[in-house]
Amino acid sequence: MSRARAGAGRPRVAVAGASADVPVVPAGVPWYSASVVPAVSTVASGRGKRPRSLNRLSRPTLRSRPRPCQRRPAGPRTARGPAREPPPAVSCPHRTRVDHGRAPVKRPTIADIARRAGVSKVAVSYALNGRPGVSEHTRASVRRIAAELGWHPSSAARALTGSRAGAVGLAMCRPSPPVGVESFLMELIGGIEAVLAERDNALMLQIVPDHRRETEVHHRWWAEDRVDGVIVVDPHREDPRVPVLEALRLPAVVAGHPSAAGSLTAVWSDEAVGTREAVRHLADVGHRRLARVAGPEGPVRTALRDAALGEACAELGLPAPRIAHTDRPDDDGSRLTRSLLTAPDRPTAILFDHDIPAVACLSIAAELGLSVPTDLSVVAGEDSPLTRVVRPALTCVGRDIAAYGGRVATALLTLIEEGGPPGTPGPGVETEPARLVSRGSTGPPPPGG
Repeated sequence: MSRARAGAGRPRVAVAGASADVPVVPAGVPWYSASVVPAVSTVASGRGKRPRSLNRLSRPTLRSRPRPCQRRPAGPRTARGPAREPPPAVSCPHRTRVDHGRAPVKRPTIADIARRAGVSKVAVSYALNGRPGVSEHTRASVRRIAAELGWHPSSAARALTGSRAGAVGLAMCRPSPPVGVESFLMELIGGIEAVLAERDNALMLQIVPDHRRETEVHHRWWAEDRVDGVIVVDPHREDPRVPVLEALRLPAVVAGHPSAAGSLTAVWSDEAVGTREAVRHLADVGHRRLARVAGPEGPVRTALRDAALGEACAELGLPAPRIAHTDRPDDDGSRLTRSLLTAPDRPTAILFDHDIPAVACLSIAAELGLSVPTDLSVVAGEDSPLTRVVRPALTCVGRDIAAYGGRVATALLTLIEEGGPPGTPGPGVETEPARLVSRGSTGPPPPGG
């Protein structure tokens, strides 16, 4: 190959002392840089490109850098194997109810139950929802057939046909920590939830700091159709929640005395019965100086118990009792108890609204050198497992709180299903009052007490 042919295709650089026909590369610059990037001035290309400095030529360009070979070495071509089979189809149970090779499973309906039982769909609905209008024999037969068919109520169908949310709301005005330690609330919620679960309803629970936030929650639930009805606990005199629920025409049940329920349905028990029995029990064994550590003054329940205590003491000829109120029985209750027991004319018996401060009173009395029940008698306002496991076991004013919660839930569901248009008040429900349960924490007072 001639020198002229070997230099064809390369830009020729004019360098002093070199021929114009031979490409000359400046010293220190690789030859392949000159084949890619023009040097000081192009002569043969005739394109008139702008000259570039030599220090740019001192670096090889990206294209000129050696790259590893990406091709496989040459060799005999192998024969292709058999074509791959497509992957097997995988059925997703969340996207389809059709299983490959099997017929789709049909959900049993009340029409299937009615056809098999030989009754109408209305009779099936009455029997499954516990409503009157069918005989007990028909009700038992319908429920047996429903269990055999594996029938369960469809919340979607119920929402479409009856505009039902399938949920009941309970907003409680309480600090968060006491909710977990108040046995009354836990048992009440447990009783409510047990009845709701039997009727395939959910409980929507929300803890709020005050009544203003509680009414805001009721407004939001009503506007969003989140619940079919609400439960109101701890009603106050002139309770601001009652007129709001009356204006919303939202089915509601008040777990408390009807004097604070307005036109709403109330499920209540006589708070005075248990208190009077406790005062009579203490007076019979010789106590005269009584005191009471109560909850906040706002709820009607507290006011009714205060009044019953004062009236019972007056009827029995006892001095007026000392009453101390607290918004936080778990914290302030101990402080108030210590203050009562360190007073010069300390009481010989103390009645508590809740179980926790009553249990705490046992420790405080021991710290002060007082023995229960020799020097001090203690009565708890609610019965709970805690009052039964301490020593001595606490005398209490007890009732079945879970059953009471179940009555509240039943009254609300009845109001929702049979009470007519939303907002129609149902009849009030009076439950069994709390009764005195005598245990080891009460006895005769010390001499001179």
